[in-house]
Amino acid sequence: MKMKGSLILVLAVALIAFASATSTASDQGFVGAMNELSVDLATPLFYNMALSNGYAVPIYLNYQRVLVNHFVLSITPGFLYLYDSWSGARYVVSFWAELDWHPFQDGLQGFFIGPAVIGAYSDDLFLPDQSGASALVGATLGYQVFFSSEIDFDIAAGVAMDTLPDGQHSGLLRMVLGLGYRF
Repeated sequence: MKMKGSLILVLAVALIAFASATSTASDQGFVGAMNELSVDLATPLFYNMALSNGYAVPIYLNYQRVLVNHFVLSITPGFLYLYDSWSGARYVVSFWAELDWHPFQDGLQGFFIGPAVIGAYSDDLFLPDQSGASALVGATLGYQVFFSSEIDFDIAAGVAMDTLPDGQHSGLLRMVLGLGYRF
C-alpha cells in the first residue's frame, strides 16, 4: 500500500510540474512544436520474441512537453498483459516519467539524456500473492529525428535500479523505438 501512495505522489508531482510549465517555453521565445505523442514499437516486438510459450499485449504511449528551450518532460503510462503456459496470465501497469535535457538543440529534437522515475504495479491473475508495486530511479539516453513537420522517430534506452526491502537489488532495462506526432 505504501508503494501505491508513492506512485500517486510521483504522478501528482509530474502533473504539477507540467501544469506550472505550460507557457514557460513559449515565454522564452521558443518556436516549434511544444508537444509530442508517440507509441512505443519496440516493446511489443521484444516481449513477443522473448515468450516461447505465450504472448504479450503491451501498450505504451509517450507524451512529451517542452518545459524550457532545452528541457522536455516525458511521461509514459503503460499496460502489459502477459500469458504463458507455465505461469498463466498476469498484467503490469507502469508509469515512466523523465526530464530530458537536449544539450545541442531546442525542443523535441536531437540527442537527449535525463533522469527517470519509474513506478509499476504487477498483478498475477491466478496467484494474488505474486502481486506488488515497485518504484525505481534511473536514466535515459536517446535521439529524436523528424521526418516531416509533424512526424518523428525516436530511439532511446533507459536503465533503472531499485533496492528491495531484503537488501537485494532489482533492475530494469528499457528500449524504446517510438513513432510519434508532434503538435
